Amino acid sequence: MTSDSDKQETDALREHLERFSELGERHLFRFRDGRFFEGWVVEVGEEHVLVMSGGPEASEEEFPIPIGEIDPTTLAYMDEAGTRIPFAPVRAPAPPPPS
Repeated sequence: MTSDSDKQETDALREHLERFSELGERHLFRFRDGRFFEGWVVEVGEEHVLVMSGGPEASEEEFPIPIGEIDPTTLAYMDEAGTRIPFAPVRAPAPPPPS
């Protein structure tokens, strides 16, 4: 069972990844376990990000990555000139107002 704060955090990260997916020519990030990804974000779903890896020997198949496995502090994208541009870190959701 997930708590409301976990759901808010996941929703905020999903929205952040949706903005990120619209930028650049190529996407880069690290998984929480330290692995590195370079390729394209195809679609951001409720629980997964659908991606395609890049590079001369990469498969052209799309595959899902659970949103929780992505380290949002490592998001970056490449512009048309091939410059790596860090994407602003996701902000934690604001706490609810006092009642």
